[in-house]
Formats: sequence, C-alpha cells, structure tokens
Amino acid sequence: MNRPPVTVLGAIPLLLMAGNEDGEAPLEGGFRTEVHRQGDRTFRNAHAHSSQVHELLAHLQDVGFEGAPSSLGFDGQGRHIVEFLPGEVATGRPPDWVWRDQVLVTLAGIVRRFHDAVAVLDYSGDVWPRAIGIEQLPSMPGDETIICHNDVAPWNTVFQDRKPVALIDWDSAAVGTRCWDVAYALWHYVPLYPAYRREQVGASQVDNLLERASQLITAYGLSHEAPWMDAVVCRQRATKSELERRAGTDDKAGALWAEARPHLDAEIEFVERLARRWP
Repeated sequence: MNRPPVTVLGAIPLLLMAGNEDGEAPLEGGFRTEVHRQGDRTFRNAHAHSSQVHELLAHLQDVGFEGAPSSLGFDGQGRHIVEFLPGEVATGRPPDWVWRDQVLVTLAGIVRRFHDAVAVLDYSGDVWPRAIGIEQLPSMPGDETIICHNDVAPWNTVFQDRKPVALIDWDSAAVGTRCWDVAYALWHYVPLYPAYRREQVGASQVDNLLERASQLITAYGLSHEAPWMDAVVCRQRATKSELERRAGTDDKAGALWAEARPHLDAEIEFVERLARRWP
C-alpha cells in the first residue's frame, strides 16, 4: 500500500531520520517509546503492556472504529508493529487552524466514539495499569470505568485536510474514566494555558477559553454542569507527579522534567483561577 508521508507540524517535530540497511528509519521526538518506520508500518519497542495495547487496537478495528491505527502484531525482535497513518501531526507550535472550533468538535466526537467502542472491554484483573492519580478526580459525569487513551492532545492526533481523523501513540492507555480523557483533552485542545503558553503554541488568538471548554464537553455529550476545571487540575497534578517520578530514570526524562516543570506550575495556577468562574 502506498501512503503519503506524514508532515509533522511545529517547532519540536517527530523527525524521520536516515534509514538503516533494513529500510527502517527512526522517528525521533518520542518520549516513552523508541519508534522506527518502514513504509506503512511503525515498529515500537515493547513495554509491559504492549500485548494489551495490541488487543485494544485489534478490538477497535474489529468494531469498525476508524480513529486509531491497526495493530499488526509483533516482529521477531518483539517490537509492536502498528500501522503508519498518513496525515499531519501537530507538535511544538502548530498552525492556527489546529485551534479552530470545528477541530474541537470533531476531536470530541472521535474521543466519544472511542469510549463507546471500548465500553464493552473487560478491564478487570491486573492486565491493565490504572491511570495514575485518577483516585483524586472529583465526582463527575462520565465516571464510567473504561480503558482510556490517557494522552489525548494535538501531538497524538493525525490531521487530514486540517481535520482530526485519528489518535495515535496508545502506549499510555490505562484504566480510567470517560471524564479522565475529556479533562486531558480540555487542557491541551482548548487549550487551558496562560497567555504566554498560548502564544508559544500559536493559540494567542484563543481567548474564549471557558466557552471552548463547554463546546468540547457538549460535543462529547456530557453536561458542563460539573467541576470540569477541578478535573483538569487533577490531570495536571497527575502529569506533574508522573514526570517528576520519571525524571530520575534517564537523561531524556530528566531534561523533559526540567523544561516542563515551570510551565506545569503556571498552567495549574491558571486553571485553578478559571475554576472560580466555572461553569
């Protein structure tokens, strides 16, 4: 199958580097998993829950959910083989069309269809990790326990014709709730950033933050009459704790923590102030 190459948008791209003798090329810029590409396939180093991610993606394909890549099993090195999706991936400083209202609405629909598709999956037992920090989440609509993507953001979204069409990088999938994923999407897709951070990601023109948050929640099909800003803060604090925990594991994680910490603190403080005006 001939597929067009991915165009990676932004200042910190996931770059396709020179290939090796097997025709594979590393995709640089990922954080958790080393990824190589060969044609219409990517090869991801396995982790403790790769077999569960394979089963999740296979289930999504079986039920006709088109918003995720297909899982193609494992190679002789034990790496997870995942379909390479054509399109654009927004990282760093995306173009301003990423912040259009229609993108927000379409993204909400993708997340809702994904959640509906996994609602029948068995998440019991010890095979799936539990989303870190979810026990701190306030009582919310959409608190049904399901398997979450756990990292719904522009940098994990494939766009085609300036529209979101699929979520990628499923390695963080974990047991959570619908509102756990929605809160994370609110954080990074509204985006619920202070002004200087919105400028950095090309969203300086976005100032109707609470209106956009309500728009995403409504498009998903949940009530905005709930402490959604508190839920976002919960997700922010969980992310901060996880990045801090990983900081000592290797140099890459340590560098990411050093870069992200001041922004996380500013974003938490910003959303805490927004919470006083919600809903």
